[in-house]
Amino acid sequence: MADRKTDTSPLMEKIPSDLLAPEQVARWHHAGERSTYRFLRNPLDLKELNKQKRCFAVWSDNGTLTYVVPRNSYDLAENYHLSLHYDDGPTLYIFGLLQDAVARTAEFFLGLEKKKRADSEFSIEGRGTSALNFRALSSMCFTQLFTAAPKRSIRLENIRLSIQQATILASRPHPISLRLEYCEFEDGGVAFIETLENRKTSFGSLFLDESVPFDDENLKRFLQIDTIEFLSLPHLKNKIAFLPFSTKAGHLRYQIVPSLLLNAASLNLVTEKLDLTIEETEDEEIESFPKDPVLSFLRRLAEFNHLVEFKIRFDFLDCDSKIPKSVVKELIRVVNTHPNMKVLDLSIYDDDLEWDRHVQTLFDGIKNHKGLRTVILNVDEAAFGPRHQYDYSYLQELLTNNRYIEVMNDNRERYWGDETIRKLYRLNHFYRGSLSLSTDPSPERQVYVAKALLGSALKSFQRSALLLSDHADILFELLQLAPQDELSEQEGTSPSPAIQRRKRKRETAHGGSVKTGSGAHS
Repeated sequence: MADRKTDTSPLMEKIPSDLLAPEQVARWHHAGERSTYRFLRNPLDLKELNKQKRCFAVWSDNGTLTYVVPRNSYDLAENYHLSLHYDDGPTLYIFGLLQDAVARTAEFFLGLEKKKRADSEFSIEGRGTSALNFRALSSMCFTQLFTAAPKRSIRLENIRLSIQQATILASRPHPISLRLEYCEFEDGGVAFIETLENRKTSFGSLFLDESVPFDDENLKRFLQIDTIEFLSLPHLKNKIAFLPFSTKAGHLRYQIVPSLLLNAASLNLVTEKLDLTIEETEDEEIESFPKDPVLSFLRRLAEFNHLVEFKIRFDFLDCDSKIPKSVVKELIRVVNTHPNMKVLDLSIYDDDLEWDRHVQTLFDGIKNHKGLRTVILNVDEAAFGPRHQYDYSYLQELLTNNRYIEVMNDNRERYWGDETIRKLYRLNHFYRGSLSLSTDPSPERQVYVAKALLGSALKSFQRSALLLSDHADILFELLQLAPQDELSEQEGTSPSPAIQRRKRKRETAHGGSVKTGSGAHS
């Protein structure tokens, strides 16, 4: 019998069309009806499926039909109940009338995966009006998914998870990235929450898209878990809409409709990193900027002082008005009442309201913040100067007043502007490096300062002055180490008699001669 790892016998055979039952006929979205095959042996791994030159469909004895789309191929099944997506192929669409059979077939293909790159992506998507019951799938399949790629991102959509499966997902020994969309837990999420409560290390990132798989009481319990680094939540109904702000997760991404913000006085903010989108929904369309609710929210936010990162977006598709100046001023107050804030993110997406007209007000309001390091904006660079003339004067003033701030776009790329801005960034970088070095007790500090004085600061008065101001003690040490006779000669003065005697003694010891006055001595 051939070694399974090297088996080169035929993988599959075509089922004669006249023997196909209606449910065995492969119907592709683009290619139409095509042949159906059966495996003659188990595939070696997913790579063997990827090596096939075209899409194919395989019938299994349990009554399921699997459509296989290898890497670099494209099509999709006309009808299916579950799909498996590997970021580097293949994609599998499984059709079957029995949910348990569909889950078993998925388990078979999941078992074909071998070691992959650690940060790969994978998704399982159920198709239908209700969540696909995945109970028949062995919980060990989820263990295998992370064994093959420990840091991979996993997305589950429209799946009903068993208690064992939920426990496996919540108990990985390393941080993971898990996205649940329209998913359900067999027990309402109790086992998932209890496992997370007992964790001692970080869970990683959890994205709950479109719906939350917990009832209100379990959601309150879930939000008290402090081992989630990043948590993303969708809109929540009125009476629990403020609960997410009290999460102990390190970073919260949340969406909320503006009308709920009028009651922001009861909001309790715990998280240190907040990413908030204020947006309209089908039930609440926005025609003009909801100034009062937004101001109410920002004023409540200004009563706290512990935010480290803050991102806010206004996503109003049909809103004709702009962001009011009063909202910008209240936002500035929020930034300044949070002294440890390092990142202010005002980046926008397609239809978000823009910040261009408020750049000067914003920069002037935050320029003295001691902790702020990064401001993220998506604006036309003409917004950095008056009358949109690309003179960058607003940006120049900000960078001159605060040498720690960097202004970036949403790709985390600096706005470099003109040569003046580039020089400012370089000077500020030098300034921060010099200041951080002044607190460095390492013995190499003297060497670094000397190299800087003779290198990047040699022809710059500003940089030399910064170094000498920050490192006066090092300058004193360098002067102490320098030979006094060399310093005298460099200054153009005659060495003292004592220095002349020391110099003659040194050079005589080395067989040399020294000239003094008009005479010579050997």
